[in-house]
Amino acid sequence: WLDVTGSVGLYGSPMTIAREISSRIKSELGITASIGVANNKITAKLGSDYKKPDAITRIEQDNYKEIVYPLPVEDLLYVGPATSKKLRSIGISTIGRLAECPEDVLQRRLGKMGLVLSTFARGLDISPVQRTDHIPNIKSVGNFATTPRDLENEEDVKLMLILLAESVCARMRELVSRCTVVEIYIRDTELNSFSKQQKLLPRLMFLHLLHL
Repeated sequence: WLDVTGSVGLYGSPMTIAREISSRIKSELGITASIGVANNKITAKLGSDYKKPDAITRIEQDNYKEIVYPLPVEDLLYVGPATSKKLRSIGISTIGRLAECPEDVLQRRLGKMGLVLSTFARGLDISPVQRTDHIPNIKSVGNFATTPRDLENEEDVKLMLILLAESVCARMRELVSRCTVVEIYIRDTELNSFSKQQKLLPRLMFLHLLHL
């Protein structure tokens, strides 16, 4: 994505900027590009996918419903096969049906993601464009592995846990981070899975200095 908000005064309207970018990509690189022009990232992504190849599609408030509402729900960012199946099971096959569905219904079916997708479907995304060198705050550190054979006893399990824990701890040391919650995720040979987590109590350490 490109945020061209601050460039309009220098280079013209967003459509003018899009045409210039498209023209230069074609002349300098010899390839075509499809570009979506909108007032948020999610809608711009829909615009770039709307016509291919070599097209520029503007989607704003005046034509949003006309263009976006008939699109299949799978065209919306973050609607993968599993989410699509859940939405279609309750009669939601287009982005328009998703936008008009009550939020409480979507939350019951999809949890918090239901509310996120409802916002996206209505063209209300407000997330900013991040710089290419942006480093996000890391909220969790984890590691997993699929073992070459089944773990058949406690010693096997203990060894695997130690190996994974060592890897996680090494990354945490690099990040200079501290752990507050430990979670273990397990998947068996039938692909059934479950997880358990435990919050760690903070260690309190005191020093008392007495000067004599």
